[in-house]
Formats: sequence, structure tokens, C-alpha cells
Amino acid sequence: MKNYWARLKYLLLIHISGILFFTLFRVIFLIANHPFYTDVEGKAWYIFKSLLIGLRFDNVVACYIMLIPLCVVALTSLLGLFRRAVMTGVMTGVMTGVNVFFQVMYIITFAIEAANIPYFKYFFNHLNSSIFNWMEYSDTTASMIFGETSYWVYLGILVAISWGWVRLTNHYLHQLKQAHARQGKFWQEVCMLPVSAILIGLTVIGLRGSVYVSPIRTGAAFFCNNPFFNQVGNHPMFNLVRSTLDLSSRETSNLALLDNEQALGNAMRYLHAERSGEGQAALTRQVKNDSAFLPGKPNVVLIFMESMSAELMDRHGNGMGITPFLDSLSRQSLYFDRFYSAGNHTNQGVYSTLYSFPSILKRNMMKNSVIPNYHGLPSILQENGYHTLFFMPHEAQYDNMNGFLLANGFETLYSQEDYPFGSKVNCWGVSDEFLLDYSIPVLTACHEEGRPFFGALLTVSNHPPYVIPEHFHPKTDKPETQIVEFADYALRKFFTRAQREPWFENTVFVLVADHGKIWKTPLYTIPTSFNHVPLIIYSPKLAPAVCSNLGGQIDIAPTLLGILGIDYQDTSLGVNLLREQRPCMFFTSDDAIGCVDSTYFYIYKPREKKEQLFRYAHRETEDLHTTLTAETDSLRNYAWSMLQAAQYVTDGIMEKRMGR
Repeated sequence: MKNYWARLKYLLLIHISGILFFTLFRVIFLIANHPFYTDVEGKAWYIFKSLLIGLRFDNVVACYIMLIPLCVVALTSLLGLFRRAVMTGVMTGVMTGVNVFFQVMYIITFAIEAANIPYFKYFFNHLNSSIFNWMEYSDTTASMIFGETSYWVYLGILVAISWGWVRLTNHYLHQLKQAHARQGKFWQEVCMLPVSAILIGLTVIGLRGSVYVSPIRTGAAFFCNNPFFNQVGNHPMFNLVRSTLDLSSRETSNLALLDNEQALGNAMRYLHAERSGEGQAALTRQVKNDSAFLPGKPNVVLIFMESMSAELMDRHGNGMGITPFLDSLSRQSLYFDRFYSAGNHTNQGVYSTLYSFPSILKRNMMKNSVIPNYHGLPSILQENGYHTLFFMPHEAQYDNMNGFLLANGFETLYSQEDYPFGSKVNCWGVSDEFLLDYSIPVLTACHEEGRPFFGALLTVSNHPPYVIPEHFHPKTDKPETQIVEFADYALRKFFTRAQREPWFENTVFVLVADHGKIWKTPLYTIPTSFNHVPLIIYSPKLAPAVCSNLGGQIDIAPTLLGILGIDYQDTSLGVNLLREQRPCMFFTSDDAIGCVDSTYFYIYKPREKKEQLFRYAHRETEDLHTTLTAETDSLRNYAWSMLQAAQYVTDGIMEKRMGR
């Protein structure tokens, strides 16, 4: 009996120590992310409250880890009642195995917590199932982790804490082995059964995080109006597992915001069009662009700028002067100052810009094993005689880009495999400067063939790990701003070289970010700086102007085709921003939906069925969705209808491709 209680003591020490280690990681998380709450009033109370809530989530994770060892200890202890001589030796081996189990499971969890810190700093969101999109690129992911020096700190912390954990658990095991066996009375030993049952029951309650019907959800971490502190209490391992389970479950694998018919009806009404058919034909409408802004067939160069948030530009109040060229070019161009990316990942930005469909939460629409066919900007321009080219910085198969783009309107791709040996600067491939320079002679050769060209260029320098060449001398002192300066410099150099080419005067340049990045302290769970991005349309023959209509990446193709005067069949949700005005604009961020108008910002998380409304134009953080019901309903209906309609149509495109 004494040995049984010694084993329970060992398990209790492991459990308590594990929670303390989790708390240590949460403290490190708070320290590493201090810029997000430096100016928050009453932050001491928020920190205390979030740490308290964190104990609940930590206990859930610790109980999941504890359940199997507890059952093993209970079962083997009960068997020891009848085979005492044999089980005494067996239990020593069992407890050694249990100790190894604890060491492995906690170190894996510690690794998730360590990786979560830089992930959160970049995405303002805990690790979730979207990271599995990177798993097949293990070499690239590993190179990013080890190539970014700021990540080394977290690797060091992980190693140090893991070492301490192994030492501590081995100490607990040694203490257990020193306990002397003492046979108790039979009735005392029989008590092991109800005691074990009670402990297993409590562990099950603990891993559910609740005594009620519904188990704990990520929304339980929310306790205030501050978007940062509402996420501190959540445990990254819990969030990762929960989002993965949600992703695989039938009810959350697809959006179920509205009935498809209702959504399609609303969407067509918002687009001022009539429904023309079923399935993928539901959105089809003929677009007539009778008068072109530019004569002939101008070339088109579309540049996707990695992580270039509008808030990095001086014209949007940055004030650091880190984008002098973009600021200057925007004043000579058609500039859209209330423009939003479709999502928060590159694949979403490329997909939405080229094919005019929104991102749907975490989905990567390019990575299907069966590639669907979209009638988007590349194919429309190809049908009008354009040579279509895509330049990417990394390997061709990353995110299945080569297969998807070649199947959807691009004739020629240039990737890492085509560039000279040694041109790769980090795990993502070549620098912006190299990519942009490389494209110019290729585009000139296209021009000499006598065909207009559409060249899309995807940059990547403004993504960790940041690599700044020795010949470039930034004026700021932080890598996060220095790399923005370098990206701006590379664009200036590209335009300077392009101006000397014979095709420059007859070319439309479109510059848009694939998505933004976190800048300053986010006010909301979806940081506006991650989706508010610049859109610049420049041509020497195009008069400068500012368009303040709300718009998004899905509107680029219709707007550009309107400028070019090209008639086409539209099967998307995009609009020509020079002809039409959206009442609001919607977008997604992993597991959340956002929608903004001129005053309000609506946020909805389908998994938790949680919605919020903020007066973001005044930078207010009070949730108004229960008081301003008309405004909430308006933004909700617009975003939900558009996203549900998009899912219905894109699923139809996929089913047709699969022959269903």
C-alpha cells in the first residue's frame, strides 16, 4: 500500500511540475510579446487574470498527458495484490517507462510552446492546423527556423527547459524507487480500486476542462476587450489539437454560415446582378468594358509584395520613411487607400488576386491533388493574346504553385530551379532584388516577340528569416524595418531599370501585398495591419488619382480588365472598383472572418460562434455587437453571404473537375 501511495505522489508531483513549467512558458511568452501590451492601461490585472485562466488550460493539457500513466499505474497496482512477488519487479520497469513517457510528451509540448512564441509574434494567433500546410516542406521550414537568428533564443530556451524537466522527473523517479514496500491490511489495499476510479474520473473531468456537457473551448480564454490578453490564457498545444480536430470534423470542414440558396441570392443582389444558373454557373455574368483607359493592348506587370502592410507607408501615418519609393509611386498612380487582402497567407493572396475568389479560412486552394480550373485573370489575358509568365522566388512545387498555375492560365513559370546556383539567400529562395532584376530581360524578350505580356512576380524578402545584403545600407536599426527598406529599394531599382526598356511606356504596373504584417499593437483579434494593404496601379499613360472605395484582392482582376477595356465572362465575386462601390469589404484570418465598412469592424469566429463589432474608425475597443444590432446584421449578412456563395461555387468547380 505504501508503494501505491508513493506512485500517486510521483504522479502528483509530475502533474504539478508540468503545470508550473507551462506557466513558465506563458511568462516567457508575455515577456517576448511585451510590445503588444506596453501601453495597455491596467496591464498588471490583465496579466494576473490571463495567467490564472492559463492554469485552467494548462491543467487540461497536463490531464491529457496524465490519463494513460494513471490508468497504467492503477491497473498494475491492482494486479500486484494477487501477484505481489512478480509485480514488485515489474512495477520498477513500468514506472521507468511511465517516466520516459512523461519526458517525451512534455518535451513535445514544450517544443510546441517554444515554436508558438515567434509564430504568435508574426501572426497574432496561436499555432493552429494551418501549420500542417508546411509539413511537407520540412527542409524549408527547418531552414527558416535555424536561419532566423531571433528564433535561436527560443531554441535555447527549449533545450534548457527540456534539460531541467528531464533532471527533475528523474529525481522524482529516484525518490519513488527509494520508497520501502510495506504490506498493508487487505481492506486498505482494496481501497486502491475506488481511489483509482476517483482519480481517473477527476482526470477525465480535468482534460475536459469543465463539469458541464460541453468541454472547454478556446473561447474560454476571453475575458476582456483586449485582443492580446484574450489569447494569453490559451495553451498552444490545446489550440493546435483543437483546430486540427475541428478541421477534420464534418461540421467544420465546410462553412455552414447560411443556406447556399440564400447566400447566392444575397451575393447576386450585392453584385447588382441576376443569378444565371446552377452550381458554378450561378455567378456567371457578361462584363462589357466598352472604353479602355489605355489604348491597344498594354503589357501588365503584377508584383506581389511580401507582407507589405499599408501601415508601413508614410501616407498611412507610419512616419519612419521606410517606403520612400512606394510613397512616391503611389502619388503618381491610381492608388486605392481602403484596400484589403483576402487572407493572411501568400497562397491566399495569389489565389484571390488572380482568380477573384476570397480565401475561406485556413484553406489552401492550390494544394488539391486534383487541380480545379478557374477562369481568371491569367486565362482571360491569355485568350486575348497575352503571353503569361509567373516568377516565384522559391522552388516551383512549393504550395503546388507550378501545377496550379500552369493549369490555370500561365504559360511559363520561373522558379528557383531556373536561377543560377548560389542565388538562393535563405530558405525561401532568392531576394527581391535578384527576382526583379532577373525578370527584366525575360520580359524584354517577350516584348521582342511582338506579343503583349502579363508577368506576375512574387517577392519574399520581407519574410523571416530576413537577409539584408551587405551593399544595402538601411537607415533604421531593426531588422523588421530594415528589410522593408530593402524591399522598397529593390522596387525602385526595378522601376529604374524598366524605364530604360522599350516596353515600359506601354505597360500597366500593379503592385499589391500578398498580405500585411503586424505593425504596432493590434487592437483586435484580427490585426487590421495584416489585411489592410496598398494597391497601386501605375502607367505612364494613366492619370494619378486616389480611389477610396472599399475593395479587396478579389477586385483586382475586374478593375484591371476594365482599365484594359477587355470584355469577359465573369464567374467570380469581384467588382470593378472604378465602376462600383462596395458597402463593406470582407476577409479571413485562419479561423476568423472580418468585415469592415467606413466605421465598423465585424469579427466572427465560426468555431466558437463568437462575434464582435468595433468602431475601428475611432480605434475603440468596446464590443458593440449586442447594442448596434442593425450594423452587426448588415456586416454579418454581407460577409457570410459572400463567403458561403464562394464556397458553393468553388466546390462546384472542384466537383466538375473530379467528374462528379
